[in-house]
Amino acid sequence: MMAALVCSQCLTITKTPDVNIGKNSRCPKCSEPGKIVAHEGTNAHTGKITLTSGHVLEFDSVYMVPLELSQNVQRLYGEAAKKLTPKSTGIGFMGDLGFVVAASLASSVVEGAVNRSSATAGESQLAQYYQAKLALRYAGRFCSIGSIRQIQFPDPSLWASEQSTDGRNASFTMLEDPFVLVRTDNGKPITIRWSCVEQYWVSLD
Repeated sequence: MMAALVCSQCLTITKTPDVNIGKNSRCPKCSEPGKIVAHEGTNAHTGKITLTSGHVLEFDSVYMVPLELSQNVQRLYGEAAKKLTPKSTGIGFMGDLGFVVAASLASSVVEGAVNRSSATAGESQLAQYYQAKLALRYAGRFCSIGSIRQIQFPDPSLWASEQSTDGRNASFTMLEDPFVLVRTDNGKPITIRWSCVEQYWVSLD
């Protein structure tokens, strides 16, 4: 047992004298505020992933993004897709918005039914969507396994976490992406294509 500041942002563990337990401090690496606590010295929450290649990874945290920002990105996607879909067919194009644009333009040539003012608004929201989606990737943080709900299930879409951000609690979720970024037990970040995971195991003891 030792006294330490465990940073919720970058997961850096900073040892300090026991007399500081309960005091507030800032992480020396990223300046995130936090409270000094009694710490076991090792992370009891660990996970293990075996890839189809046979490579085995041990990890203790997962990169997640703010739920509020993720929902805003999805809202922009939905609004742009709706405005870029031809009005005459009633068919909503699904998938990447690059395909939405291509499909809409192709249909407009055949049918001549795209509402130009709606398309202009859609293109503007399309640009906002791409900018917001890029910004979202840099707005996340590594969340320790012990703080992630439903982490025991090998389905990243189910994972959720509550983290302290700027003095308030915020919900975090996973990116809608075929890749998952984890931090290994030696502190190295590694991106995994989740479809290549053959075995998955976590310990929450």
